[in-house]
Amino acid sequence: MATIRTFIAIAPTEEVRQKIGQMIEDLKPHAQGIRWVKAENLHLTLRFLGDVEESRMPEVHQAVVSAAGQPFSIRPGALGAFPNVHRPRVLYVSLEGGLEALLGLQHRVEDELVGRGFPREDRPFAPHLTIGRAMRDRRGAINLPSISDPAVSDTVVREVLVMKSDLRPDGPIYTPMARVGLKE
Repeated sequence: MATIRTFIAIAPTEEVRQKIGQMIEDLKPHAQGIRWVKAENLHLTLRFLGDVEESRMPEVHQAVVSAAGQPFSIRPGALGAFPNVHRPRVLYVSLEGGLEALLGLQHRVEDELVGRGFPREDRPFAPHLTIGRAMRDRRGAINLPSISDPAVSDTVVREVLVMKSDLRPDGPIYTPMARVGLKE
């Protein structure tokens, strides 16, 4: 049976994408050996599901519908690295603002998916926007400038996306398969 590489996400506004895209351009000379995320691909992953059988996609959609709460606001915060700046594998922009509402939404999505037979995520949720990934041969610490505010307005989160990810040699292509509005 056909499978779809799937994740549940929140998309930042175009303004946030443009500002973080400019931040990425400013960082490139300071961080070698990083595969940078294209600005149009920036997103907050609530839950990565991996390959999901096509026949189960209605269950995924219904889980997100059941988990939807009220709209809330978030904004970009500081730069960081997982697991840390001494051995960076992922570079990210943290998030600030309505984190309690965001964590509640993520928890509800997780519970709804588990209730439908999907395995529970084994890593704790860390809200962030991935901006780059270290290439395999990259070694050493990274010196991240203290850019903590890309000077953007808050993003009012009004919908959650069920996304399809097609991996390509020149980078992934993300396509929304469903949009679930948050309830006013």
